[in-house]
Amino acid sequence: MRTFLCAGNIGFRAFKHTTIQHNMRIQVRVSPGKKESRLEIIDGVFAVELKERAEKNKANIALIKLLAKHFKVSSSDVKIKKGLTSRNKVIEIEK
Repeated sequence: MRTFLCAGNIGFRAFKHTTIQHNMRIQVRVSPGKKESRLEIIDGVFAVELKERAEKNKANIALIKLLAKHFKVSSSDVKIKKGLTSRNKVIEIEK
C-alpha cells in the first residue's frame, strides 16, 4: 500500500491522514536535501523526503514538524527514539 503526502505552502495535499489513539512508534526512512518536502507510506514504513539538509539538526527538526502536522499533534509530542544521526529512524508519537 502506498500513500503519498506533499507538504506545500497551503499545508498537506493528501490522499490519507493517519490519526493516533495512543502512543505509537513508527519507522521512518529520511532523505534530506530534496527539492520539496514530502511523505510517502510504503508497507508501513514512512519514507520522508526533506528540503532541509542534514546539517546542524535542521533535517531532524523539519522531520518532527512534518510528522506532527501529519498526525495532527504538537511538535513536542513527536520524539526521535533511535537514529538521531542515521537516515533510518524510530519515532515515538504521543497523544
